[in-house]
This record gives sequence, structure tokens and C-alpha cells, in this order.
Amino acid sequence: MFDLETLALFDLRFFPKDLTMYRMFGSAIGGALDGYDASSGVPHGVDGKQLEGFITGVETRLVDLRRRLGEDADGEEADQVRAFIDGYSEELSRLRNHRRRLSALPPPPEAAVDEWPEPPAEGPGGDPEVGDWSPEDLRFVTGPIREGAQPVRVYNDGVVVFLYDAGRAEDIGQSAPEILEGLGLDALEDPRLSALFARRSLVISLLRGDGGIDMEVVVGRKLTPKERSVGTWQVSKSVVLDLPTGLLEVHSYNSLPIGGIDPDEGASVRVPKGTYTVTLYRKDWDREEAAGRDWLEVAEAAGIDVYGNGRIDEVLVLTPRKTSRGTGGVLFPESR
Repeated sequence: MFDLETLALFDLRFFPKDLTMYRMFGSAIGGALDGYDASSGVPHGVDGKQLEGFITGVETRLVDLRRRLGEDADGEEADQVRAFIDGYSEELSRLRNHRRRLSALPPPPEAAVDEWPEPPAEGPGGDPEVGDWSPEDLRFVTGPIREGAQPVRVYNDGVVVFLYDAGRAEDIGQSAPEILEGLGLDALEDPRLSALFARRSLVISLLRGDGGIDMEVVVGRKLTPKERSVGTWQVSKSVVLDLPTGLLEVHSYNSLPIGGIDPDEGASVRVPKGTYTVTLYRKDWDREEAAGRDWLEVAEAAGIDVYGNGRIDEVLVLTPRKTSRGTGGVLFPESR
């Protein structure tokens, strides 16, 4: 999308893609709201501030388009401008409805921490003392979330995570969806990508920002209320993935071994062969810090390399399915 100053320099050819982007965001937010499970007691993955930003962006574009129409109401481009005004107005109405739905949802519960100890103080010589903190206290930062969890770390300087079975790499490469080349404006709308989702050959996750992939992979039931009781989590919608060889591949653009480049090292996780419901649980560090629980600061003072390989940001849960119904898809599409 473009800001207003940039739009003012461009002709109307730039508005269709911009409007398409807003429609995509609106659809993603609507899907997240539709999939919200009130019984889970966790955030629904829709960022209220981000939604307000989308609403402001559409309102700004409408102001600009109406100004253009007022300056040249009978010009050659007037009909195009009116069509764009109609399109953005429709999207604005939808985004405002999402805002009303979001405001009507109960707020996520605060993390159930019985006692939050004071952060470690500076000891003699300036070395931090960890005080009463134990490794068990800091499992929200380091994991494991449960016995058998397998850590995955992949270098990544983008926002796209690819999840697929090793035996489906050829299918993905031959399908050649646009997203293999980059997260372009229409990459998530590519029919070739939709076909891969329909075959349950691929699942994609979108990170909230650039950074490494630091997750745990768990096979079994979804996280229980007790497992989520410490810390605040965002939870993705659930999608379906076939793992016929039982070798789950986890890759970023840097490591993706599809496309004939010399990739960095990705990750492979051995799990039982089968079809799985895939759900991603994301730790909400920002919400925790805003609530006065700066886990990363405390863990760093305790000697944990939280900005290296010492922390786990996400937990990917693979829940075995008895049937092969369902499709792949995008985890946290609203992160885009």
C-alpha cells in the first residue's frame, strides 16, 4: 500500500492494487473473527491498532479521491474515480463492522501468574543475580511447552514460513506459486497456491516482522488451558497438512530448497506419518511487557541468550486427524 503523499504523485493505475490489498486484509481479519473460539480464552489474532490503521488508510484514500473528483468531475477519469470511491467505501464499511465485532468480544484474560517476582537486581561487581528465578520459572521463554516438543530454529530475514512434507517438495516446485518468489501484492490470491492448499501440500505462516524462526513442534492435542496459563498467547486458525513421509520441512526464503538457489540450512522434524490439524500458538511478548511482565529482560538477566537461540517464540501443534478432509492455508494472514 502507499501513503497519501506517494499516491498524489501517481495516476489512477495504482489504486486497483491498493484496493485489492485492503480487501485482502479485510477478508483475513473477517476470517480470524469468524474463527475465534470464545472458549479458548486466548487472543483471537486481530490487532486492534492495526485494524484502526487500515480504517484510517481507507478514509485517507477516500478524502484524496473525492478531492480529485471535485477538481475534475466531468473529466475522462471521473468514472474511474467514482468506481474507486465506491470500492473503498464498501471496504471501509466492512472494516468498521470488523471493529464493532472486535470491540464486542471479551478481552483476553491476563496471564495467570500467581506471583511475579521482582526483576533480578545488580549484585556485586555489576553481575545480575537471578534470585529466586529457576529454569522452571522461565519455561515460557525457553520451552519446552510439554514433553516431546522439538525445537526448530531457521535463519530468516523475511516474514514467510513454509511448512510442508519432504515428499511434497516436487509438487510445490512444479506448481511454482508466485509466493515462492516473494510475498507480492497478489501472492496469497494465486490460484496455484490455492491448489496446493486444497491438496494439503503446503501451509504458510506469516510472522509479525522480520526475524528468525524460533518455534517448538508438538504432536498431539492442542495446548491446554493449563499450558497456556502462564503468559499471553495469540492463536492462529487451524488448517490441515498431509505428512505422508512423516518428515515436516520448515523453511524461510533464506532456506527454501525449491527454485535452484543455494539455500541456508532449514529444519526437518520427524513425526508419525499422517494427516494433521495444524495450529500455531504465538507468544505475545508486547502484551506481556505492557502488563509489567518483561520476560525477555528477566531471562536475559538470568543468563539466557534471548536474542540468540535461547527463546521460543511460537509453538506449532500437529494434531492427528482420522480423515483427510480440510485444506492447508495461511496461519496469521492478518500479520501481513
